[in-house]
Amino acid sequence: MSRKIEHRGKPYRPDRLVLPYAFYSEAFSFALGLGATGSGLLGQEHFSGFAAGSAGINGSWSVIAGGWGLRLGHRVFLDPRLLAGGWVEPQLYVDGNPDFPHERAGSNGSSEDNFIDGAQDMGWATADLRFILPLGHGRDTVVTTYWLDDGLLADGAGGGSSGTPLRSGRSSIVLTPSWRNDDVEWSPAGLRFRTLNLRLALEWDNRDFVHNPSRGSFQRVAFSRDGSWVADTETWSFWELELRKFVDLGKGWGARQRVLALNFWTGNSPSWTEHDGLVSHRPPFFTGATLGGFFKMRAHPTNRFHGKSVAYYAAEYRHLLAWNPVSGSPTLRKLEIDWFQLVAFVELGRVDERWVLDSFIRDLHWDAGLGLRAMIRRFVVRMDFAVSSRSSRFTMMAGPSF
Repeated sequence: MSRKIEHRGKPYRPDRLVLPYAFYSEAFSFALGLGATGSGLLGQEHFSGFAAGSAGINGSWSVIAGGWGLRLGHRVFLDPRLLAGGWVEPQLYVDGNPDFPHERAGSNGSSEDNFIDGAQDMGWATADLRFILPLGHGRDTVVTTYWLDDGLLADGAGGGSSGTPLRSGRSSIVLTPSWRNDDVEWSPAGLRFRTLNLRLALEWDNRDFVHNPSRGSFQRVAFSRDGSWVADTETWSFWELELRKFVDLGKGWGARQRVLALNFWTGNSPSWTEHDGLVSHRPPFFTGATLGGFFKMRAHPTNRFHGKSVAYYAAEYRHLLAWNPVSGSPTLRKLEIDWFQLVAFVELGRVDERWVLDSFIRDLHWDAGLGLRAMIRRFVVRMDFAVSSRSSRFTMMAGPSF
């Protein structure tokens, strides 16, 4: 959704931030990277973009770039994203491991060791084409202007004032084409996973401040379809529902802001067909009903679980510190870090070959963790560490988890 951010009492000015970083992960080993963000791009004050490149000592690499809020018409906006990368020995939870001939890799009860680790080359491109409906806050104001006081919303809330889309928030119709190609060096012929799919979604974004919401909610219902539009792919479909809720707990305990954030997500692939143990017309392992990675079930490897249906629950306690440890440093003040936020979270989720009541309450995987978030030049970055009974993960990302 299109948005621009302004400090209270100060005129809006585009920001630029270039920041080197380092991290360790199983996919990259030790890695170095360079990231950049900016707003006011292409002569549009409300258009922001980002780019980052990472390289690991094991030879893995990735480059990602994208943007949000590129205005194409009065109510039409585009959010493009591109990714390319090569990973030397990633853990891909797909069938092929000879030690597990009778187990479906990535299924809810599958072994943690049922993966393949052939070299992977991946390309991905997608874009959200958004039409903002003339409802609620979007009736008269298409572009949201937020006014901040030391990084917290002071005026210009984009939602959260009412429980109906006719009066509050912004409702959108979103059309998202996505293309992805994964080539994996495994077995003499190798493996290829490809899709060109289209998602149609209806969203009601009733959050007060998208980058760091303290109240309101977010709702999305969507349907995705791959019509076998590129060679060597089969048709599949997937529908999903996501609900988020944010509760303002007020100040206290050394915090300028305390928020309880809740998230629920479910979906099902009606095209999924199984015959004699073989599955056809299913989404690839990296889309549809999948869990694990940067956003959902963060203690588990990326796309660790995938199936026909999915159920996911998350709760975060977000504690925005009243104390800013960099405020006394003239050097660090140049980064314009408005605040730091401590986060505690817990997640539950599972995938299934059916979409029934048991899918929501039985055999749920769990993880829990702690996070540190910061607003740097009006962009939110986060670091999360999550643990489960079987694995643990440290992740670094731009933007909140949900």
